[in-house]
Amino acid sequence: MTPGLDDMEKPAAYQLIIQERLDPSWLDEFNARAVHVENSDIHPAVTIVTGIATDQAALNDILSRVRDLGLPLLLVRCPGEGGFPTNSASSP
Repeated sequence: MTPGLDDMEKPAAYQLIIQERLDPSWLDEFNARAVHVENSDIHPAVTIVTGIATDQAALNDILSRVRDLGLPLLLVRCPGEGGFPTNSASSP
């Protein structure tokens, strides 16, 4: 089902994947509920910021803040009814 204009005015969950190590003090900066850092020996650390945007305008404000801070944004996820995708591989 394609989201309609009414869906843009509803609160929605989001995840931002940022190529930077951020600590939990950034929760308020992005109206986030969780900040999780994933470390790797081969790739730079990334931070997964998860939160709720009150509407699409609020999400746009959060994305503008990421840009203004010069943080390298790798991915934005807004899940459907199934929630956020997991990193684990699924079995056939």
